[in-house]
Formats: sequence, C-alpha cells, structure tokens
Amino acid sequence: MNIPAFASSVAWVANKVAALPIKLYTENSGKASEITDDCRLVYLNDASYGDTMTAAEMKYGMVRDYLLYGRSYAYIDWNFNTVRGLHYVNAADVSYNEPLSPIFRSTTYYIDGKEYAAYELLRLCRHTTNGVSGSSIIDENPELLGIAYYSMQFEKKLILSGGCRKAYIKADKTLTKAMFEELKESWRRLFTLDGDAAIAINAGAEVKEASSSPVELQMNENKRMNSEQIYELFGLSEEVVKGQASDEQLAHAVQNAVIPITTAFESMLNRNLLLESEKGRMYFAFDLKELLKGDIEKRYRAYQIALQTNFMQLDEVRYAEDLPPLGFNFIKLGLNDVLFDPKSKTVYTPNTNAVAELDHIADGSDMVDESAEARADNDRYIQGKDGKMNGSRPKNDGDGVDKNEKSGIIKSNKVKLGLQYFSEKDIVNQDSNSLKRSIRKFQKRIAEHEGYILNPKEHCPDWDNFSDMRKSGLKKHWNKEISNFKESIDNRVTELKKRGDYDE
Repeated sequence: MNIPAFASSVAWVANKVAALPIKLYTENSGKASEITDDCRLVYLNDASYGDTMTAAEMKYGMVRDYLLYGRSYAYIDWNFNTVRGLHYVNAADVSYNEPLSPIFRSTTYYIDGKEYAAYELLRLCRHTTNGVSGSSIIDENPELLGIAYYSMQFEKKLILSGGCRKAYIKADKTLTKAMFEELKESWRRLFTLDGDAAIAINAGAEVKEASSSPVELQMNENKRMNSEQIYELFGLSEEVVKGQASDEQLAHAVQNAVIPITTAFESMLNRNLLLESEKGRMYFAFDLKELLKGDIEKRYRAYQIALQTNFMQLDEVRYAEDLPPLGFNFIKLGLNDVLFDPKSKTVYTPNTNAVAELDHIADGSDMVDESAEARADNDRYIQGKDGKMNGSRPKNDGDGVDKNEKSGIIKSNKVKLGLQYFSEKDIVNQDSNSLKRSIRKFQKRIAEHEGYILNPKEHCPDWDNFSDMRKSGLKKHWNKEISNFKESIDNRVTELKKRGDYDE
C-alpha cells in the first residue's frame, strides 16, 4: 500500500462499494417486491449491535481484503434461524484447510484457534478455483508492483543522499590506510542530509560517477507509465481516481471495477444469509443508482425525464433524495393519452371520457365510441337479444355489400366493420317506414341503457370488482349513449313531421 496509484485504486473501489445500500427483494409470479423490515438489512446498511464497526466500514474492509488477500470474511452471529449481527474479520486472522476433493469441496475455518463451519462466515474469494482461497492483485502482478516499489526506494535513497549519485575516486598514487579511512568518512558526511557541504580531495585524485541520473533513467516517465498500468489492473484510469473522468470513463470504471465485486457480493449474501426456505424466491441486491448521486445536475436531469415520462412520481423522487413526501399521489397526463389497465383489460380515453373492454373490441361485440344512430337507423342491421350488432341483411333492391378491396369494409385480424357503422346515413333519403323502425329500436336501446344504470350488475357481473374510475366511466358512457339515442329519435321525428307522416 506504499505505492500511491495502488493505494488510491483500492480506496476508490472499496469506497464505492461501501457506499452502496443493499436491498432485499422477494419475487412472486415474476414480480419483485422490496422488503424493508428485515433485520439483516440493518446489519448490512447501518451497523451490528455490539460491534465497533459500522456496516460501511465492514463492507470497506471486506472489499479491501478481497483485493489485497484475494479473500475476505465476516462472522454471522446466528441465533437459530435469526441473524443477530455481522462482524468483520481480517483475512490475515483466518486460516483454513484446503479441500481434499477436487469435486466435492468442503473446508473448516479457524479464527484465534477456534473452529468455525462454513455457514458461520460470509466468504468472498477473488478469482478462486476451489471456493476457499483466492488470488489477490498482488499475487497476480508481482513484477509491475515490484518495479513501482523499487522505483520509490531508489528515489528515497537519492533524497537521503542529498541527490548525489554513486561515484568512485581514481588516484594517481596509492593512498595510505589512514588517508583512505578519512576519505570514506568525508564522503559519508557529504552524502547525508545534515552532513558537510564540501570535501577536500588530494591532488592526483579524480571523482568518477558510477550511476545514471534520474533524468537519464527517465524516472518521471516510468513512474507515470507504472501508475497508469496499476490503474488498469483495477479497471480504472488516472482521471477516474482523481475525479476528472468523463461520463464514459466513469461508466467504464463502474462496469469493470465495481460491478464484478457487487455481483460476487450479492451471490455471497444469497448463499450465506438466506435460509433454505427463502432461496429461490428472495434475493439481496445492491442499489447501484447511488453511484450516480455524485453529479447533482445529471441526477436532476434524470429525475426530470422520469417525471415527464411518468416513470416516477414526485414523492418517489423526493424519497430517492431522502426528502419528506408531499403527499402528491397523482400522475400527470395529457389529453392525448390513452390508459390501459392490463389486469381488467380496460381502455380509458380521458379526452373523450370513454371506457372500453378490450375483449369486446377484439371480438367486434362492443365499441367505446360507438355511434348509436349508425347501429340502428337502417333495417338492414340485425340486432341480438342484448341490442348489439349481430350482422346485416342484403338490400331489397339487390344492391348487396361488395366485399372486394374497394368496398369500404375495414378489416383486421380480429375486427371487421363497415364504414356505415361509424356514421349515420342521410335521413332525408330514407323512407318513412325505415325511420319509424329506427325510432322503435332507439327507444328499446334507451330502455336497455337505463336498465344498465339502475342495475349495472345485470349487465356486468364483475361490477363490484371494477375500479371507481371504470364504474364512473361506464355510467357516463351509458348516459352519453342515451343522449345520442334521443338525439337520433328527435332527428327522425323532425323529418317525419316535415313529411306529415308522424304518428304520435
């Protein structure tokens, strides 16, 4: 940890993981629901009772050991099927037996001479091949880290020697032992920080340098290159560690340095903290959105998009920002929106206040914005017992419906409707008997719809299961139909009176 690039990389990764909250979910019929009242979440996100370390410090220590030792541990304080606490254990204090079988692997752990079973420990191993021991970054990259370390040691010696390089003295004549010892002591004092600033050399002696200078060795360039390579060991870059990274660089760092550890951490929690009865339907997961909390402007822009697209509500945004709710439980909608309830298969159009059941639309038996006048103004259309369209008769003059591509019939895979269905024919061109028959049919439909309003359960057996919005929408729809029927009757009565053929 004496190498700055190595130490800062370990700290960056460990701090990121330690800051992420862990959540617990239960899955039922493909739908995930968050559990918030489980005691295990307290130990993973806040602190364990009777421990001097917080949950964040525990996660930091486990990630740090994971990178430095290739393995990390935390003791699970089980009380039967209940967890009473989680306690970080330094990896250096844990020993274990290597698995004997290469297939059916099992082991026993020892802490302070006491034996512990595997289920009593949270165990996280890096690049493991047996699930017990792991490979640390130091183990995998000794050469690069050794070069960086020895470069620092070389710099240290240069500083301690006052910046002077190694040298030797060449003399024309042989020095006596006394002269040689005096020269050595003077040389030693010269190359210390608080020693003499000068040395006297006899005539005929010459100093020769025996090492290269830091400039000649390109120390600065090599240090920079070594640091970049160390950052790459963690999946990071210098800009990320220094907080100068772009969005792409930060996303790359999270994907390569953080996500693999959180994924391994989640697997460990699901293996060791869930009961056998909970496995398969419950799971732990990190809340990775906390990684985006650093940039407030980008975070608020994301919230703005979520609100505009109704992905989140205002109080949900405030909850994500640890702010108290305002009590606004409404979703903003435009008049151009159409709402579909997949559970009841109901379509609601706020702009027209119309409600339709999708199943009825699919089989052609009902329409949301159906035209009452178009369904009953011509004797050619056959009505069923419920008053709804049930086919048509050919015209008496033999002019039947042309079913070629240009006939005006609208077809789809489930719906086939004539264009006459959506618009009323020209009343003036209809004979009086046809108008009178239409009036009788409209009167019958009015009575039916009034019955729907008075006793909706006869028309809709599941009425009590409908939402209030759907009930209100259906009643407004029926009243609108009655109004349309009455208007169609008035139009026909007016035309019959003009002809003098109206019988009250």
